[in-house]
Amino acid sequence: MALCITHTNNNDATYPIQVMIKYGSKDVETINLAPNQEFWTESNAMTSSLRVYQRKALIKITQDDGKIGMTFLTPYTIGDKTEKLKQDHVAIEAQEKPKPNETSISSILGKASQKVEEYTKSDLKTGKWDEEELSYLKKHYPKNGAKYVAEKLNRGEKSVSKKAEALKIKRKR
Repeated sequence: MALCITHTNNNDATYPIQVMIKYGSKDVETINLAPNQEFWTESNAMTSSLRVYQRKALIKITQDDGKIGMTFLTPYTIGDKTEKLKQDHVAIEAQEKPKPNETSISSILGKASQKVEEYTKSDLKTGKWDEEELSYLKKHYPKNGAKYVAEKLNRGEKSVSKKAEALKIKRKR
């Protein structure tokens, strides 16, 4: 959240106002704010000079979430924020659309489809484990690991790991 400090140009004043801002923990900055100018600062920047000018209706202080592209403590002519937002919007629209590459969604989906196809075409055993397989898993998984057991039982490595985890069989190192 930021504060927007605006010179109200009260009584058609043509002189700048010297505004003191608490910036950071101890730093105090002085900003010369001319009529029809505004600037942004941290929300905890209130000082007595700000309160006095606000009471005299020389400045207007508002909470502002939209400090997009504006630099703190830099006076802008009123309306510059709107122009800056318009320029940013046009610049974003003008950017070239990303070209498909290896990290595009269609590429990732294509690779995933290939993996699924390879898996379904493979002759790896799937489904329920029989007693003989469970016995082999319990005997060899702790010493040799998932890769070894998967090759011997013609099952996927991940399938072997998940079954071992479900049966609470730990690998001994």
